Amino acid sequence: MDTELKKYDNNDMSKKRKTYNPAEKAKIVLEVLREESTLNEIVTDYGVSPQLISRWKREFIENMPAVFDKKNTEVEQLKRSILLRRRNLSIRSVS
Repeated sequence: MDTELKKYDNNDMSKKRKTYNPAEKAKIVLEVLREESTLNEIVTDYGVSPQLISRWKREFIENMPAVFDKKNTEVEQLKRSILLRRRNLSIRSVS
């Protein structure tokens, strides 16, 4: 009976996926929109699949109006304010 373990190369599926923060996604999408490089060049530069970049681009374009939505901006500011207050309260209660 053969008990030798199979060796995996660097493309092993058990590797963790790279996660991208919103700033990284925005940078990549803006490069796509500028059309200074081809999609294949951007894919190679960042190691991101073309399907993922296309999804980020679609989400970016769909959510662009929110940037100019004054109500949405005010809601986000209130959320941040509440979070800061909660953090300050929790810090005070620990001290």
